[in-house]
Amino acid sequence: MQPSDFVDRIWRYSHTFDHAGKLIKLASNGRIVGYDHPNERRWEIRGDVLLFLAESGRDTAAFKWVPHPLNRVVLGGNLVGDPAAGIKTMLQSLPEDKEFVRKSAYDMAEAVHSFAAETRVEALPHIFGTHHENAYTAKQIDLIELSDVTLRTPYAVIEKDGRIAGESLFHFPFYRETSMADGGDGHAYWMRDVEPTLEIDTALHAFGGVSENIYHWLHFFVAKMNSGLLDLWKGDRPVVLLPAFTAPYHAASAEVVAEALGLKVVRISGNGSVKVRKLLFPHQRGSEGLDIHPVTVEAFRTLKQRYQGPGAYASRVYISRSDTQNRRLVNEEGIESYLKQRGFEIVSFTGKDLAFQINTMASADYIVGPHGAGLTNVIFCKPGARILEFQSPNHFNWCMGRSASLAKAYYGAVVGEMRPEVSSDAYYVQWDKITKAVDDLLKPAS
Repeated sequence: MQPSDFVDRIWRYSHTFDHAGKLIKLASNGRIVGYDHPNERRWEIRGDVLLFLAESGRDTAAFKWVPHPLNRVVLGGNLVGDPAAGIKTMLQSLPEDKEFVRKSAYDMAEAVHSFAAETRVEALPHIFGTHHENAYTAKQIDLIELSDVTLRTPYAVIEKDGRIAGESLFHFPFYRETSMADGGDGHAYWMRDVEPTLEIDTALHAFGGVSENIYHWLHFFVAKMNSGLLDLWKGDRPVVLLPAFTAPYHAASAEVVAEALGLKVVRISGNGSVKVRKLLFPHQRGSEGLDIHPVTVEAFRTLKQRYQGPGAYASRVYISRSDTQNRRLVNEEGIESYLKQRGFEIVSFTGKDLAFQINTMASADYIVGPHGAGLTNVIFCKPGARILEFQSPNHFNWCMGRSASLAKAYYGAVVGEMRPEVSSDAYYVQWDKITKAVDDLLKPAS
């Protein structure tokens, strides 16, 4: 084995529990690029074995040549080291790779229309909790017009003349995609060069990258379907391009908003490509999705009108996160017990349809919960509702508070402290802060 046998090629790296695999590149400097994981950082050759090394320097996978009937380059091996030792692995060379250069969609645009100007959003006064934001700036939203583009992968990465629109890679899940790889230098990407199987005349690209997290889905994608954008565009009525739905709330949100606007939804699935003659690409300049623009509230108003209805919903609710180990709130069980004594109903949104989630939040006067996807629904709160959020110091952000501001609801946060002895992202909220914040939350309005 020689290093020259491996560099400048795209490989599909798979193992027993990941049959689809990930696309990677073995760089000449010994780095493994294409996706980001501490168990596969570097590579080297020792005798007739190619090794993958972790960030710490330990060996994590070993490969040897495997005969292949079609003379393709294939290496088979095993993961090494506890706890994965013995799991079968494979590296397969892909001859159909193609390089794309990353560019801004603005540089590729035929025209850019300013849709919503930068604006300042004021919050209601601070009356409970230890953290509160008085106001934030929602950045400008543009409608980027692109001609003769190809949308690749089910996440609709925008490609034009061998260039990839960087904005369409926002939240792009390289770790899940089997036909595209990150070049590792921030400029180049590779994928199988699949010819388009579908052609569309005019389309609204309502997302850039994708995430199944309900916050990202509603705020980054569904909210970009907007009547003002359609009024700005004077051409043919577009269809809406979205990734294939994998969760019930995807269809329950996207299709309802599209229908209200008189638009049809086209779902992109598999590793095919779609050719679009005229693509309309809404984009919020320099945004990470946390500076929610008031103009996007139209989509949430549409959803609330469709799903809000009569039912027995509590006035005081705690949105539980006890069914996940991610960003675990270690004293959540005690918090739930305490809040039950204060008249709160403990609610989990896991497995619940969008109508239940919207009605629960729209009916509540007092809402408490740890930071997480369930609190996304504060955007559906009634004006004057009060929302208390528990936050981890390692994952603090204002997205839920800003949603509360747009809903004209009161918001306050309490930030806990990390508990590394439990797990790397576990945290604990101090009881004195909890009881004071809840007391202040429930105080009658002065």
